[in-house]
Amino acid sequence: MKKHFVCISGNIGAGKTTVANILESVFGFKKHEEVVENNPYLPLFYEDMKKWGYKLQRYFLMTRFVSHENISMLPHSAVQDRSIYEDMEVFAKLHIKNGNFSPDQAKRYTEFCKLVYDEIKPPDLIIYLKAPVSVLKERIKSRGRDFELDLVRPDNNYLDELQKLYDEWINRYNFGPKLIIETDKLNFVDNPEDIKTLINKIKTALMRKEQKLDKFV
Repeated sequence: MKKHFVCISGNIGAGKTTVANILESVFGFKKHEEVVENNPYLPLFYEDMKKWGYKLQRYFLMTRFVSHENISMLPHSAVQDRSIYEDMEVFAKLHIKNGNFSPDQAKRYTEFCKLVYDEIKPPDLIIYLKAPVSVLKERIKSRGRDFELDLVRPDNNYLDELQKLYDEWINRYNFGPKLIIETDKLNFVDNPEDIKTLINKIKTALMRKEQKLDKFV
């Protein structure tokens, strides 16, 4: 199999880390995770989104840009937990919509995103994991991160707003192949048949990519 750069995309609680682990163990891809435990802004953001939204999103964008570039230059296949496109097309847009960026911050961020699009090489495949918000909330409850618990409150619609932007983004994404997987009825942790189904879908998507590349060799 040729070298591949795969991104796992999806809302909070969609199962990105689980699927990234499968690609690492089954395909031997080097895993590049989104680090949340040591993020200096994340706990502050969940306490006050308006105050910390811009700094958090700027931090994510800068670190993801460096990671994306590093992965692109690696000699071996790799899988990234969340793509840089989600920072620009989902999270930042929601911050701007909700007034978490000042007009000047929104302008600076948008201008930098335009530069990023011109600089980066798209991944070979984006795997988009989708599940109803009710399922996402149950998963978030189960993993028990203290700073995420506010997200599962019945009156908190943050995940719903993100999901709407995610669906809009993945529908218009056209920089390369994408594989959309509905995960609400699948168990990639304990069900071998579901894991096998996932692996076969990914193998098929990567083989199609290789076949297209071979036509130009």
